[in-house]
Amino acid sequence: MKGTAGYCIRSYFVPPFVITMKLETSLNQYEELHRIIETKKRRPKSITIPTESLVNILIDHSRMCAKLTGMGVKIVDD
Repeated sequence: MKGTAGYCIRSYFVPPFVITMKLETSLNQYEELHRIIETKKRRPKSITIPTESLVNILIDHSRMCAKLTGMGVKIVDD
């Protein structure tokens, strides 16, 4: 399963419980980032996004990777 960041998560373990994780990225920030990308006609080499949105999404990504790794999921960079 290829993600937007180019990572592949492989796991055959499906937990029978609910995992709770607090996200720093608000829904508005997430949607704003999508709007920024969608408004570009071509794939530019760089885009301008709010610093807070970038920091929040990086924090969320790090927490997600830590949670998954703690559950035994191996995250590989293909």
